[in-house]
Amino acid sequence: MSKMLAFGTLMIGALLFVPDQVQGQKRDANKGNVLPAGPQDYKTLERLKEVSGVIASADAKSIRFRIGNSKVVAAPGKKRGGVQVVQDYKEFDLDLAEGVVIKKTFVSPEYDDKGNFKTNEAHAKELRTKGFIATKVEEIRSGNVAKLVLSPPKSGAKDEGIGNVPRPTVKAITLTQEGIPVEPAKGPEKKKKKG
Repeated sequence: MSKMLAFGTLMIGALLFVPDQVQGQKRDANKGNVLPAGPQDYKTLERLKEVSGVIASADAKSIRFRIGNSKVVAAPGKKRGGVQVVQDYKEFDLDLAEGVVIKKTFVSPEYDDKGNFKTNEAHAKELRTKGFIATKVEEIRSGNVAKLVLSPPKSGAKDEGIGNVPRPTVKAITLTQEGIPVEPAKGPEKKKKKG
């Protein structure tokens, strides 16, 4: 009986905690707790082989990638001992390797000329048979949730504008969810070359 009571108390506590957590995360994403990554952030990223996050923007040569960092903080207001989870984000500007491999693990929604939803049967079949859909950089959208495979920066490489810290290169992208479009954070002014 005491085990059931303890379990019930734990479940009620979890249910009370979840709405604050979800509400805090949604609020933070909308308020823009997004900062451009600094030199130390790029040095930390250099050591990773894979990283997950949200794509802020992409073009044929580069990608702006948002990585979230959850932390528990005291809840605002008069709650004693109340906590909430806050989500902060850092945005990284990364170069795409030549011949970057891009895969998608979901079928994007499509609509006919009347605005009715239709299924892309070719993509659905490719996903069923291969486990992914081969895609192109032009099909990457802001807000896509993705996993990046990184290759370390070339030794001795310097990058102007990010504290002269070399950046890893993206050699593969796996898009895992459609996501909600995001607006890229405004970064620090890049240093202009004298001359």
